[in-house]
Amino acid sequence: MSIYPNRLFSVKDKTIILTGSSGLLGSTYAKALLECGANMALIDINVKNSIKIKNGFKDLGCKVNVYNCDLSKPAEISSTFKKVSRDFEFLDVLINNAAFASRQTFHVKDFKNYETHPYDLWRNSFKVNIDAVHLCTQQVISRMKKQQKGNIINISSTYGMVGPTFSTYKDENLFTPPGYAVTKSAILNFTRYIANLYGKYNIRCNTFTPSGVATDKLSKRFIKRYSSHNAFNRMARPSDYIGPMIFLCSDASSYMTGSNLIVDAGWTAR
Repeated sequence: MSIYPNRLFSVKDKTIILTGSSGLLGSTYAKALLECGANMALIDINVKNSIKIKNGFKDLGCKVNVYNCDLSKPAEISSTFKKVSRDFEFLDVLINNAAFASRQTFHVKDFKNYETHPYDLWRNSFKVNIDAVHLCTQQVISRMKKQQKGNIINISSTYGMVGPTFSTYKDENLFTPPGYAVTKSAILNFTRYIANLYGKYNIRCNTFTPSGVATDKLSKRFIKRYSSHNAFNRMARPSDYIGPMIFLCSDASSYMTGSNLIVDAGWTAR
């Protein structure tokens, strides 16, 4: 392994599978990794943005394939990953990025009331945030074992580390549903389980824990409240997470497994 940083942090020619590739952070990761020379399998239930990303990089020599997949359906996960395995000779990295935050909650009367939170929305959080992570990981493990090398990155959240500060959401038309916080916490031990089980095959598994991102859909009041919980007194920008993601995908993190990389401006350090 080269000790030179430009090679150590390189993802050039690595094949990276990314779920949730059309979302705000997913698309940010996809563009950044492609700019660094990675080949990518982009997976999402809504592929419109992923196709735009593919078209934007078609002249740079990167191999980019887009796959439409509903991660709440095990059969679709299986068929999608069979296609990925046929399309790419080597699988270097799986980023389990897709998440279900049950936006449907906001259409429920008294949606901030835990006691009336619909069971189907609770279950849907598990289908995507835990079940799909488990199934996607199963799909790549046997291939990585044969390769004697692999890298799995799971995404948690500050709300997987600490309980939500519910006063932040007072008088706001948004909320953190219970299933999101619970499943993002479960990710942490799933990562440890895989790391310890497959380390002997040179397969590593880590968690990446980001914090909330400021968007124009959030009120100034909410952004101010949320920002007050961290040391920098601001919400994250998508670009804040590019460096950590490249680090986790590259050989710079080759001796790191079973760990949780927290990038939250000190929120959980308090």
